[in-house]
Amino acid sequence: MSILSIDEVYDFLEINEDENAIAIAVHNAVEQFILNYCNRDFEAADYVEYYSGIGSQKLLLKNYPIINIKGVYLSTADVIKIHNTNKYTSAIVSVDSTGVNLEYNGSVTSGDFTFATNTTLAALETAINNAGSGWIAEVLDDYDTVVSIELIEMFGQHAINSTYVYLSIPYNNMSQYKCDKVNGIIYFSTDITPYDEITENPLFRRDYSNFVEANSGTFGTGFNNILIKYRAGYEEDDLPADLKLALLLLIKEIYLRQQEDSVGLRSFSLSDVISKSFLEKGINAHSLEILHKYKKILV
Repeated sequence: MSILSIDEVYDFLEINEDENAIAIAVHNAVEQFILNYCNRDFEAADYVEYYSGIGSQKLLLKNYPIINIKGVYLSTADVIKIHNTNKYTSAIVSVDSTGVNLEYNGSVTSGDFTFATNTTLAALETAINNAGSGWIAEVLDDYDTVVSIELIEMFGQHAINSTYVYLSIPYNNMSQYKCDKVNGIIYFSTDITPYDEITENPLFRRDYSNFVEANSGTFGTGFNNILIKYRAGYEEDDLPADLKLALLLLIKEIYLRQQEDSVGLRSFSLSDVISKSFLEKGINAHSLEILHKYKKILV
């Protein structure tokens, strides 16, 4: 999904489809430039992200505004272990968004280990144990009925010679937290009043120093010890009007300058349109003021 449709660009430039080659090039270049300039994506998407706690009462999410939060997990739980009984060979286990992958001696083990087919850990266990080539899986504790798609993605780990690889799921889902949806901030306790609940002015610069603290609870310290599942960004019908205006103004300014240059003021090519320096020169003060509101400050 683009911030602007090409039809919106045509209407704003007052041109027709017969003149679309340069307009499309400028449109695409400006869209990408804005994403880079603002250091963020605007399209709504689902995210599963790890965060390292630093003992603070708040977490700044990478993407915002928040649409919904599916879970804030403070730990993980091992739910199934896998190993290969062979020796002096290679056996690797990995997990991606679609299922478990088994590799033995450099070749993918045949079998269906997808989450779509094996919807529970018990079913996944059976599929792996039926794969042969020395593969053994065992569901831990009482996790047999847990849905397999909850397994956390994992790069390849060696499971040869009875070395166990443990697959895990998010665990210890928080129930006591508040959320500043506009700025993508999660507060540890419901006893904390987020900034956007005590003022109508959104924190476009994400300066979250102004909030009310009434609780000593904090997110524990650790490396990637917090996992958050959430949806953030703007759905197509909710894209801010001023953001779209900033893009249209920038597109028009660059498009018109190109039209002038192409009739004799200087040589022109499509590569000129998509160059960063050419785009930066096209940011007028009004567009820059708008984009500044949506620019994510990297810390």
